[in-house]
Amino acid sequence: MVADSFVVHDPAIGETVGGGPAGEAHGRDGLKSFMKRVENGFPDFQIAVEDLLAGETMVMDEATLTATHKGEFKGVPPTNNRIELQLMAKFRVEDGQVQEHRVYIDQQEFLQQLGLTFPDVLAQLPTLAYRKIRTE
Repeated sequence: MVADSFVVHDPAIGETVGGGPAGEAHGRDGLKSFMKRVENGFPDFQIAVEDLLAGETMVMDEATLTATHKGEFKGVPPTNNRIELQLMAKFRVEDGQVQEHRVYIDQQEFLQQLGLTFPDVLAQLPTLAYRKIRTE
């Protein structure tokens, strides 16, 4: 379904995966690597598409992402917090394959729901530090 030259732009990526700048995953292997990181951090990760708009070469959707932070993600040990976020995504399709995927999500809301924004993170610091030390 995805082209060899596939690129996903997603703020959750952080560092580059498979080449290119930070926030991007390149190629099928880059996508697979990023999704494994997501699944490790959020094993019950689900996306429910609420609305969809499709054209010849472009598909856009509005969706709800739900997940529980049960594993390390981007260096953050599990908080066990459940998240529910609205997102928008745009897919560029050529020759029957997805060439590009762009995800638009509120990163601040993501961090808030994980309890990782000030002052909520203060209550999490001892637990986060202990889990980080225990896993090293």
